[in-house]
Amino acid sequence: MNYNFTLIKTKDDCLKLIATATAEKENLEFRKSVLEHRVKTSSDNAVEIETDLQTINGQISVSESIINSLPDGEAKSKEQIKLLGLEYKKAVMEQRKNSKGVTSILETEYDIGVIEQGITETDAFIAGVNDRMNQL
Repeated sequence: MNYNFTLIKTKDDCLKLIATATAEKENLEFRKSVLEHRVKTSSDNAVEIETDLQTINGQISVSESIINSLPDGEAKSKEQIKLLGLEYKKAVMEQRKNSKGVTSILETEYDIGVIEQGITETDAFIAGVNDRMNQL
């Protein structure tokens, strides 16, 4: 963006603007660091979640087969309860996948890109204010 740095009339104003922009840059860098950590953690979790989902889906298939082959009775009831537990685990894993999966990673990477642009813009602003201060 183009800034009209000629509006700045004193070195004191320059110093105030630089201090404000520097604080903002530090906040942006901290936020970027947090998001980068989140991407790493989510990437590690995404693979684990996919593997766990495949395992649970296999267990559900086996449990459904067992239920279909059993006559009514205690064994079938126990297997139906086991199936409910597996379906619950699957639902929890799918929720984790949505919050820590590939989509979440890409959204976080996008946020990092936006922050990097903010840092670049802040650096340009600080440089412009410094140039103006040197002119005063």
